[in-house]
Amino acid sequence: PGPEERRRLIGNVLGTFLPAPFPWAAILKASSGASGADIAAACRDAAKDAVLGDQAFVDPAKLKRALAERRAREPRA
Repeated sequence: PGPEERRRLIGNVLGTFLPAPFPWAAILKASSGASGADIAAACRDAAKDAVLGDQAFVDPAKLKRALAERRAREPRA
């Protein structure tokens, strides 16, 4: 997905867990090239961490880490 689709996807999946302000530029860069399924899964992982940590919002650093972990699982060509 392109940047706008990724932005909508992340916003939809995180919903009320999305903090304000949110570092969109950094997150969109980190999600570049990832599939929609991987982005959604990384968002769910970050939201789960927030819930388990009794946090109201996702930590953007944890979302970036979850995106990187998903990217690391991709098979190399």
